[in-house]
Amino acid sequence: MFERRSKMEVTAKILESAMKGARKTQIMSRSGINYKQAETFLNVLMQKKLLKVKNMGNKNHFHTTVRGLRYLHQFNELKKILLDEMMKEVHV
Repeated sequence: MFERRSKMEVTAKILESAMKGARKTQIMSRSGINYKQAETFLNVLMQKKLLKVKNMGNKNHFHTTVRGLRYLHQFNELKKILLDEMMKEVHV
């Protein structure tokens, strides 16, 4: 059985995938999402200015923006805090 990921987790995976630039298919593969999900997420993330698209040759490459990097940093900090708290509860 698999555990469903939150939209925030999927967003973080997409932003990580695009940090050095990536095509849509690379983002789909690295993030574990399908074409329909990629279309939805990429459009929203560009609207929110977390991703930008550059045309390189005849292919679009997606890049994480500074705002997207801030999102990733804050997401990872929150995840760390939550995991630390969960570990404390386990050891009580």
